[in-house]
Amino acid sequence: MSVVGDRIKNLRELAGLTQLDLANRIGINNSVLSRIEAGKRSVEDHEMNKFADFFDVDTDYLLGRTITKKKNQSTENNQGENVFRGDRVALWRKKRNLTQEELGKLVNVTKVSISGYESGNRSPDTETLQKLAEVFNVSTDYLLGRTDNPNSPDSDGSGSPDIKDIKIQRKMEFFKKLENDLGLDLSDPEVQKKLKRAAKIIFSEED
Repeated sequence: MSVVGDRIKNLRELAGLTQLDLANRIGINNSVLSRIEAGKRSVEDHEMNKFADFFDVDTDYLLGRTITKKKNQSTENNQGENVFRGDRVALWRKKRNLTQEELGKLVNVTKVSISGYESGNRSPDTETLQKLAEVFNVSTDYLLGRTDNPNSPDSDGSGSPDIKDIKIQRKMEFFKKLENDLGLDLSDPEVQKKLKRAAKIIFSEED
């Protein structure tokens, strides 16, 4: 089960609602809600806003980026109508002096996808939304247009994390996933050697 699915389920149960009750109230199919709670389907940006508005919590809380349920205040009063702000991706990408291709590599999508986000022709999935927020050190509520305050949930206002740190984090996530999915022994020197070669190719970095 995913973090977002867990938190939606917990909030629903705290409210004393069945899946059918919640699905009807926010206007989605019951089977879709069931898959979301089970972690079998990501949450689209308009759905994320609906959940956040209904439970009166921040999207950053739903995504597991903070334990604080509500910090940011929406700049809109139209529930569920805020959508992903591609212009803010473009703005912060340029602030970080990143090309669309470089940003794409950091969040594991193509340059075409980044271009689509920025032009408003497509929206990122839940995982990519979180990665974009991490790269820019902003809140997902900000990227979803729910607030004009860009500060991330636990930000001290000091700015973006170092890009090198982000790349290291991505590598660690990659290795951890391989360890979990394939049962690899990361303490094995031979395994380490092979993974190092694979990472060099995947992340396009020199030793």
